[in-house]
Amino acid sequence: MDNKSEVFLGQKKSIARYDLEQQKPTWSQKIDGIPGIITTYNDYLFVQGTNKWQTKHVHHMFNAKMGELLWKSDKIKSYIVPHYLNSSMFFVNISGKICKLDLDSGKIQFEEKFAGVFARSRFRLFISNNKVYLTSKKKTLLVDQQTGTLTEVENLAGYTEHHITTACGVGMDQISNITAAMGHGGGEGAMVAGNGGGGGGDGGG
Repeated sequence: MDNKSEVFLGQKKSIARYDLEQQKPTWSQKIDGIPGIITTYNDYLFVQGTNKWQTKHVHHMFNAKMGELLWKSDKIKSYIVPHYLNSSMFFVNISGKICKLDLDSGKIQFEEKFAGVFARSRFRLFISNNKVYLTSKKKTLLVDQQTGTLTEVENLAGYTEHHITTACGVGMDQISNITAAMGHGGGEGAMVAGNGGGGGGDGGG
């Protein structure tokens, strides 16, 4: 990605990469519904939105440079906070399961339950040193990136005094770790992404 003055803009049924210097779109594409959250990672542009009645969530993945639609899906069911690692996305879904998604195909590669109904709300997902973790005040779980199998990391149990409200690995590519726009329903004030870069650029999440 270059560093021109560009921004990704979402409007009802459309998404565009807009050149601020030329004052015209580099590319634009039609999408389903109303985009609510836009995030980038390397050459990927992930667009989260809803239909006009806000009864269904629609997710699109584009090639950020060319504007090619890679896939769209209504199977994720909610707004999510995506964490990227290599060619995959990790997130916790609306059912409280840790999920892995292939960025190129949109295929969900696993969905794994990691805690009971009440306990899972205490966990926060983060990626550090190319490893995927779920952490809470009481315990930390290492996520197997191939199977979703969870292993408790004993030396990271009870290492904080208070409940954890958010987490983000250090030195990783995590422009996607946003929460301010979550739950706004895709209306005014949606989060937009900048010039198509992914942050630190070293392939994290």
